[in-house]
Amino acid sequence: MVYIESMPSQINAAELTTYDVDPEGQFVRLHLRDQHGAPGTLVLPTDCLTQLLMSLPEWSKKHCAIVRATIPCGSRILWKASM
Repeated sequence: MVYIESMPSQINAAELTTYDVDPEGQFVRLHLRDQHGAPGTLVLPTDCLTQLLMSLPEWSKKHCAIVRATIPCGSRILWKASM
């Protein structure tokens, strides 16, 4: 069930301040500030976040010179970059 309290049709975030993940892994909260410094929170179900992450490599190919994906592996981070 989704609860919406007067949600604007567009949120113009200027800064991602913090984020947190539901302990059960069902959603992610992105804590933001707009260009006036007002805080806001965007809550995404895990499925929506996955869709967003899956679309980033294709977007990056069009808009970024270097694409880098990082994968945590114990205390190290592996990354794949294309140039």
